[in-house]
Formats: sequence, structure tokens, C-alpha cells
Amino acid sequence: MEKEARSKDGVTGIKLDGSVTSLDVTHALLRADRYAFNLQHEDGHWCGEFATGAFPTAEYVFFSQACGIDISKDAAAFRKHLLSLQLPNGSWSLAPDHPGDVSMSAEAYLALRLLGLTPESKELQLARSFILRAGGIAKVRVLTRIFFAQFGLVPWDAVPQIPAELMLLPAKSPVSIYTIWVAARLSVVPLLIIRHHEPVYGLPNGASSSNDYLDELWLDPKTKTAPYGKSYMELLTNDSLGLIFKAVDYLMYAFKHFRNTPLRYLARKKIVKWMLERQNADGSWFGYVTGYQFAMQALLLEGFTTKDAPICRGLSTMQSWM
Repeated sequence: MEKEARSKDGVTGIKLDGSVTSLDVTHALLRADRYAFNLQHEDGHWCGEFATGAFPTAEYVFFSQACGIDISKDAAAFRKHLLSLQLPNGSWSLAPDHPGDVSMSAEAYLALRLLGLTPESKELQLARSFILRAGGIAKVRVLTRIFFAQFGLVPWDAVPQIPAELMLLPAKSPVSIYTIWVAARLSVVPLLIIRHHEPVYGLPNGASSSNDYLDELWLDPKTKTAPYGKSYMELLTNDSLGLIFKAVDYLMYAFKHFRNTPLRYLARKKIVKWMLERQNADGSWFGYVTGYQFAMQALLLEGFTTKDAPICRGLSTMQSWM
């Protein structure tokens, strides 16, 4: 319950829990503000290390596998980097100094498999133990499901529906791409194309919509069910808002059967135009690895080739980043 709290200097704040008040929050924000401005250079810019988890490397490995890009000469370096980020319990975290995460661990596991590590290696045995204790592939996040669905490791039906027609909604409508947080938007827009095509790329054991390449990460590989939300019965009893979203998702699922309508064609054309208009001069997209790779995948799915200028520039810059 919120209560008034008063600091030593008599300033009143709101008590948020047993130990933190809104005054504490205000002071913390002011200190953070001062700290940030102290790091600013004289010409007005900031420069600092951007530290992440294993996902940029893992996603690049997935992208290379999907597009048939040979990264064998760098495989040892990628393996070394990914293994350097593995935590003592066998997991990988989403960011430095965070606990192990089942989704990031599953992604790193697949990337290392593709980079030549075998399931019998001690590193992957330790990782597999963590992933299975956390519930296996059935418990991974939506983004991980999208990566895995592209290799037939989870069914596309285990990924929420995002019909391409979303691109046609006006910017001022209650639901449009512009109501999505900007960093997420950079991935969602190309995903509208990827979700339309639902590609299944090959793995070292071939291409299949029910690939068994990672069966060791399922609690029950014979029943690969991976619901991404609560059941209708659970939602009926205690989550009316969740029930609405579930119903909307069910309605959007119906769009899956209308892939070849004039409306879908217009939406895809608009998405391609939107992405091309936002490609940076150096060939990159958004300065964000996930959205960058999704943009190139979407264009390739829409008929572009590696000889076309947008893809050539994009690949060149991406490889320089790695």
C-alpha cells in the first residue's frame, strides 16, 4: 500500500514498499542524470562499450545457416566467444551479470551445434542439463521460437500470428506498427514477411518442418507442443484481458488461410518499400542486429538475391560487424 514518507529535509514522497519511496526514486534518477552528462564528450557525443549476451553471435550463425553463407573460417573464433560467455551452471544470460536464461541458452546451444560442437561435449552436456531443468524448448521466448521455427525445430503454429496486413493500418489507428516500441518495430515489420512465408531452412541433417536436430532439448520429443500462452480455461477464470488477446490471436490465425489476396500483396509491397527506405547508407538497417538480419531475410524471401545492391551492401556491413 502507498503511504506518505518524509525525508530528513522535510520533502514528502510516496512510500512504494517497505524501504523505497518516490523520493528515493527521484534522487536516484538525478544521480543517474548527472553521471550520464559527466560522460559526455566536449563535442556533445557519448561513447561507451555496448555489452550484450550471446544473442548477436548466435543470430548471425542462424542467419548464415539460413542463407548458405560459409562462416567455417571464423567458426573457431565464434565458438570461443560463445563459450567464454557460458556461466558455471551451463547456461547463458541475456546480458552481463544476469542469471542464466533458457531461451538464450537454447540459442547458444544451437549455434554451437552449427559451429561444430557435438552434443557429447562437456560444454553442451552442461548446457543441456540447464535447459531441460528449465522446461526445455517448450519454455523458450517467442523470438527464440521464430528462429527455431525457421529450421523446423518448433512448429510455426507455436509462434503468434502477425498478419502482413498490419502494415496497412493507419499510423493513428489504435493498433499499427507505430504503436509498437521502436526497437521492437524494427524486427516486427520484416517479421510480417517472414511469418507470411514461414520458411524452413536446412540444417546439417537436412530440411524438415519437424526436424529432430535438437530433440535432446525437448522433455518429450515425440510431442513437440509449445503453447505460447495460457489456455482458454485459465484465462476465463482470472485474466479477462489475456482472454481478449487470445481471441484476437485466434482471429489473426484465420488470416493464415488468405495468403494470396490482393490485400496481402499490397501489404507485402508496402513492407518492402518501408524497409528499403530505411536502409542506412552503409547498407545496415536500424543499427540493431536482430532487425538488420530479419530485414535481409525478408527481402530475400520477397525475391531479392545476394547480387542485388541492398543485400550486397547489407551483407558487407554485417560481416564487418562480426
